[in-house]
Order: sequence, then structure tokens, then C-alpha cells
Amino acid sequence: MRILCLLLLVLAACGHSSSPVADLHEKEKEKIPEIQLPPSSPPSSSETVASAKANATSALAINIDGADYWSPQWTYVNIMHASSNWFPQCSPWRTDGNQQACLALDRDPNPANNWDTGEQLDLDQEGWVRSLPPLNDTRRIYRFATVVMFLGARGHYPAGKYTVLYDGDGVIEYGADAVQDVSASTAGRHVFTVTTPTNGGIKLTITKTDLQQNGNYIRNIRVIVPGGICNGDPLSHHRDTTSCSAAGDRYQSFEEIHEQQLFHPLFLKNLSRFKALRLMAFAYTSYSSVADWNDRAQMQAHRWNQWHKGPPPEIFLHLANKIVADPWINLPHMASDDYIRELATLTKQMLGEKQKVYLEYSNEVWNHTYPYSIAGDYVEQEGLSQWPRVTPFEARLNAYAKRTVEMCRIWKQVFVDAPQRVVCVMGSQAGSDWVSEQVLSCPLYTAENGNIPCADIVDALAIAPYFGFLVDDAKVATVRSWIREADGGMTKVFEDLQRGNFLQTAFGYMEEHARVAEAHDVDLIAYEGGQHLVALGNVLNNSYRDIHDLLAKANRDERMGELYMQYLEGWKERGGKLFSLFSNISTPGPHGSWGAREFETDDEATKWKAIQEFMNNHSRWWGE
Repeated sequence: MRILCLLLLVLAACGHSSSPVADLHEKEKEKIPEIQLPPSSPPSSSETVASAKANATSALAINIDGADYWSPQWTYVNIMHASSNWFPQCSPWRTDGNQQACLALDRDPNPANNWDTGEQLDLDQEGWVRSLPPLNDTRRIYRFATVVMFLGARGHYPAGKYTVLYDGDGVIEYGADAVQDVSASTAGRHVFTVTTPTNGGIKLTITKTDLQQNGNYIRNIRVIVPGGICNGDPLSHHRDTTSCSAAGDRYQSFEEIHEQQLFHPLFLKNLSRFKALRLMAFAYTSYSSVADWNDRAQMQAHRWNQWHKGPPPEIFLHLANKIVADPWINLPHMASDDYIRELATLTKQMLGEKQKVYLEYSNEVWNHTYPYSIAGDYVEQEGLSQWPRVTPFEARLNAYAKRTVEMCRIWKQVFVDAPQRVVCVMGSQAGSDWVSEQVLSCPLYTAENGNIPCADIVDALAIAPYFGFLVDDAKVATVRSWIREADGGMTKVFEDLQRGNFLQTAFGYMEEHARVAEAHDVDLIAYEGGQHLVALGNVLNNSYRDIHDLLAKANRDERMGELYMQYLEGWKERGGKLFSLFSNISTPGPHGSWGAREFETDDEATKWKAIQEFMNNHSRWWGE
């Protein structure tokens, strides 16, 4: 049983949604000048009274997924920030391109080549398309540049009239679900309508740019979602003026306020009850190539979801401020001391005075599976260069603990007048209390640094005590026999969860790590957690879709909500403190059903309702 559960934990964060179209080519290298956020950070009292009350005594945090173009999460008011890369396209049906080459490409057996020619685009420093090939260019096949939004979101995105604002001279066309309202469109401001959202999402294509050849190419495109807010409340969402029409009401459209209202009100409202926001997936920490402060994503970049950079740090701090939540920041594994100090300084400047910051070095450095191995292998090599005579895993854990301590000391120096606001987190593996002992005692590092164990510097030990089972080749026949039963297998799934004592196993992990945390005088918190029903190995293939569907349905079953209540109450009873669920919103798929909700308006989701009920029944049970 322990081996099985260890496997579960190693695979725990494999739940990030895969792209319905490969996430294209990261060819551009931005060096973008910095701009300022709208003047709303730190949070003002008028904006945050309701949200402060909503999460003031909350015991739960939540992980937020990245704002990917296929996500049904309504992160931004300007959805260009959550678009795909630009990718080069051609059309064999148009006469304004290299038709013969495009026809040949269209016959290619690889359908991806028909969608993306794979050629190098001419982009400026901010990621905008600077030029397109002339009609007589026979060396290049592409003639257009396209981005997509909400492609793969299964139609779970806003219907209505979208406004597109842009600078420059050229031609923009729209496709998939988007139909341009030509009569309402003018140069620099277009309107398109999405009547019935589908899985096809929104397609925006530049077909001509810089018409006068004077450098005035199309740039600074903003795609503003329908609706607005009422009476200046950033958490209120109104489709139009009809629901904000009482005497004294003041409606503001998103077009009017998109520079101030960066985040969609429903996104903010749905997060507003959580005490902390873990930003690991939102910032694409596991994929980060950021080392120096100048490497970070900048505000002018055309999108804020590049996997190797993540969003600008200002953005996730602004998000935390909007709902008076504590940001849980995962630092990139290659971050320099200068990066760490600059981020700490920015955080101190922007964050509200009553907010804390949870600080964690990378994510699951103990984990050998991809993508966690990107950071883990890097840290392991750092450790082996310092302690070449120990096992690679010991070197990895001690180097991880060492860097966590170094990071923590820098941040507490920056927050010298209030160091208690910085909660330094030591991440560990729920299935191994030995790992927790290693990172807290850090014997190799301690021996060289005055015999001060790492536990004396950090504030909390964090684990991810998931519960559930996996379906591998050996279990396929059994699970398919469940599916053939009258209820499609639901009864058997929950019988198996009970019979396998998966909750009890998770409770055992909690108890083991609570003892370790107590022995080292640190808090026990959870960086991730929740159900873990997932396919493994060959069972991830589409030929096992019946099994994927069964596991997704189990996540929607009322009995899953009952298990969540028992699970979270068990965490409280065993002395755990802040618990960060994984995750806010994600679409179910072969790799799991990780979201508490499947889309932004999924308010009746079983897991979501259980989480809300737990927060209704249990306020924070520990002192600040």
C-alpha cells in the first residue's frame, strides 16, 4: 500500500491540462521596458472590505492554474493576456498568398502543419507581429499571423459582444466562434460577437499590417470581454446595464475600465474566500528558465502566460491585493540572489500591510518525474558539486534545504521591520517522513554552517497528502467490469475508495508529518491536496477514454463531496494548519480531474460546494 501511495504522490501534480494544440514556438526573446500597474496596490479600504471579511478567518488556500488559451478560467478582462503565441498560417483557398506551397502543406499527413507552418515570425520586443511576407515572397509559405483564445475550453467562456482595441494600421480578421460586427467596427476599435461559445474558441488573425511601410504595424491589441461592474465593485459582474440600473447605480463597462480592472470579477469573487493563493501553476514555476531579475516577464508583453517566464510578478501581487489574500510564491529554481532580493522588495512595496507572503523554493524538488525533474535535477547537481561523496538524493535534499534557507534570510532582511509577515515554507514528500527529517535537519549544510538546522530558519513544513487510487494496466479489467454495471461503475469506485482505506492512508501521512513538524517546532501546512483518481502509463491513451470518463464522473458525484468534508476535517483534527487545495479550475482529462470546478461558472460542482461548506463550518483554528 505504501508503494502505491508513494507512486500517487510522485505523480501528484501531473494534473496540468495538456494543450489541444501544441503550445507552439517560443522564438521571441523579449527585453521589454517596465511599466507601472494601475494605482490600486496596496489595496484600498473601499475596494477590499467585502473580500477582507470573506477570507479574514479562512483556513484554506487554493492553487490557481495558469491562464492558458485553452483554460475555462476567466482570469483577465483583456483576454489577449491569456492568448496563445502568434503562429504563422497560410490558406490554400486565398489568392493573396503562396498558394502552391500552402496546398502542398495542406496535403501533409500531419494536420498540425496545416494549422501552423512552423516558420519564424518577425516579432518586436513585446511580442507583436512587426511584418508579414509580401505576396511575391516565394521563400516563405505563411501570409498571416494568428492567436487563439478559449480554444479547447469546451464552450465555457463568455458569450456576447467583445471589443478589440489596437494601435497601428492593418487588417484583423476573426474566426471560430467570433463574428465581426462590421457596422460597429472602426479603425482601432473592432466589435465581434460570440453567440454560442464552443470548443473552437476565438481566433484573431492579422492578415495585413504596416500598410504604409512606415513602422506603424498593428500592436497593443486588447480583446475585452463583454460586461462590466456596478458601483465600482471589482468583484461584481454584470453582463450589461440592465442589472445595474437602480437609482444611484453606476455601471462601468470593461472597455472603460480594463486598464484598472485587470482581473475578471467572477475570477476574483470565486477566489475571495481563500486566505492564500498558491501561485505555482499560475506562474509556471516548474518550467521556469528565469534566473536574473531582468529575465522576468514584463508588463508590456502581449501575453502573460509564457511557460518559461510566467506572468509579471506585479500581476500576481496585484491579484492578491484585490482580494486581500496572502500570496504563496514559488521562486524559480535558478533565481539569483539579486532576483530574490528584488522580488522581496517589490512584494514589500506592493503588498497590503496586513497580508503575509508564503515563500517556497520551486516546487516538489524531491520529485523525479517531469516537469518537476527540471528543478530537481538542477538542484541535485548543485548539491553534488558541494557534497560529491553522498547519494544524489541526499545531495538534492540538502541543496534544496540550503537554498530555501538562503532565500528565507534574504526575504526576512528585506522585511526587517516585520519578518513575521514572511512565512518560509519547506516543501516535502507526503509519503516519506524521512524526506521531511532530511530537509528540516539538513545535516550536510548544517555541519558547514554553525550547526544551525534549517528548521531553525524556516517557519513551516508543507506536504501534499492526496487521497485516491490510480488505474494502471493491472487494474484496467477490474475498472471496466465496474463500468458495465447498471450505474456505470460509480458504486464500485466509492466502495474501492472505502475498502482501500485511502482516506486513512492520507490521515496517516498527516500524523507522521505532524510529529516531525512538532519535533522541529515548525507548522504543518499543505501545499496541495484533494482527491487523486488518475490513470497511469498506457491507461492515459485515448483508447481508455471510458476509464477517464468514469474517474471524471466520480469527481462530480455527491459522495466525493462527502469524502472532501471528512478529509479536510481529518486534517484539522490532526493539527494541520493552512491547507492549499489543488486546484481552482481545470478541465477533466486523461491526467486527472484536479479542479474544484471545471469552469468559472461551475458553482454547483460537488467538490466546490464541499469546500464552501467546510469554510462555512470551520474558521481558522490557530492564531496568527
